[in-house]
Amino acid sequence: QGQYRNKKHMRLYCNAGRTPAEAARSMKSKKLYMERAAELLLQPDHKITDIARRLGYTDNHYFSKAFKNYYHISPAQYRSSHVKTPS
Repeated sequence: QGQYRNKKHMRLYCNAGRTPAEAARSMKSKKLYMERAAELLLQPDHKITDIARRLGYTDNHYFSKAFKNYYHISPAQYRSSHVKTPS
């Protein structure tokens, strides 16, 4: 139960047909994908569409939505706020 924010959150995962262990693996996997996406976004030579495909997303819009849900900022906004442009 420690990995769930509260009992309501745990019930949502369990009611979705997942065991608590499956829910924990899924949450960890999403975290790893989003961290990798953030790393790749710091490299301006990689297009956001290519990053999405590299991480297994076939729909760029879905990738952007998932990234924004995780970081509360779009991939383009994340990149522009974290990548220094040469002066």
